[in-house]
Amino acid sequence: YEAALAGSAQGDSGVRDAENGLKNAQNAAVTTFKSTYTSASGILFSTVDQFFANPNTTIPGVRIGGTDTQLLNSTRVRLQKSLKAFQHQTTVIINTSDLTAALNEAEVVVKDVQLLTDTMIVGLNRRSDSKIVPEEETRALIATFSSARSSLVASLAAIDNARSGLTSANESITRSKISSTGGAVSSADAQIKIALGSLRSAQANYEKTLVRSPITGVVNALYLKTG
Repeated sequence: YEAALAGSAQGDSGVRDAENGLKNAQNAAVTTFKSTYTSASGILFSTVDQFFANPNTTIPGVRIGGTDTQLLNSTRVRLQKSLKAFQHQTTVIINTSDLTAALNEAEVVVKDVQLLTDTMIVGLNRRSDSKIVPEEETRALIATFSSARSSLVASLAAIDNARSGLTSANESITRSKISSTGGAVSSADAQIKIALGSLRSAQANYEKTLVRSPITGVVNALYLKTG
C-alpha cells in the first residue's frame, strides 16, 4: 500500500514536469509565431514589393514580365488582409491562445509569400525584362529571392516544429495525468485502491489468527466447525 502511495506521488511529480514542458512548448510557439511575422513581412516589403507598382491597392501592378501576372496580383491582394491580421495577432498572442490555429494561419501567410518569391524567380530566370534590368542585376535579384525563399522554408520548418512540440507536450500531459491521482482516469488511484483492498484483506485474515478470552490461561485445543 505504501509502495502504491509512493508511485502516486511520483506520478503527480510527472504531471508537474509535463505541465512545465507544455509551458516551454507554448513559449516556443509564441516566439516562432512572432519571428515568422518578422521574416515574412520583411521579405514581402523589402524584396517582393519592389516589383509591384502599387502593392497595397486592389490592382498591385506587377512590374516584371514573363510571370503569371494574375496570380501575383491576386496573391498580393490577399496578403494585404492576412498580413495585417497576422501583425495584430503578434501583439495579443499569449500562452493561453489557440496556438495551433495561430501557427496554421501563419503558415498560410508564409506560403503565400513563398508563392510570390517562386513566381518572381521563374520570371527573372526567363530574363524577359533584360532591356529594363541588366543581366548582372538580374542574377543578383535571383540570388536575393533565392535567399529569401530559403528563409521562408526555414520559417515553415519552425512552424511545423512548434506545432509538433505543442502536440507532444499535450500528449505528455494526458499520459502523466493517467499515471497520477485525481484524474478522471487514474492508474495511480486504481493501484492505491487495489493495494488498500489487499491491506484490509490481510488485516482481516490476521484478525482471524487471534484468540481472545475473558480469562487468562493456556489454549489446549480449538474445537472448530463450519461457520
